[in-house]
Amino acid sequence: MPGDVNSTLACALAAAKLCIPVVHLEAGLRSGDRRMPEEINRLATDAIADVLWTPSADADANLLRENVAAEKIDRVGNFMIDSYEMLRAPIAAAKTVERMRSQAGNTR
Repeated sequence: MPGDVNSTLACALAAAKLCIPVVHLEAGLRSGDRRMPEEINRLATDAIADVLWTPSADADANLLRENVAAEKIDRVGNFMIDSYEMLRAPIAAAKTVERMRSQAGNTR
């Protein structure tokens, strides 16, 4: 579940305990701030994942710096951006942003 690192870690822990392989999408992302609960969840999820799907070269580098085996790392790209690009034309055609701006200007 992208962006929801509490449920990501919970699911990863449950799967690991049930011997179900764990794949972490958006692996290797780091803030560097271990005071953030999200950072601890990211580190823990990556540590127990069997396969680490990363969005970028810097995420790969973070994992390699943490001594993760290179064969566990697979850069798959940024699926959030890819999803947007796939839907860019229908999003633009819907003119939702323009309608919202128009409605925001009409305060009556």
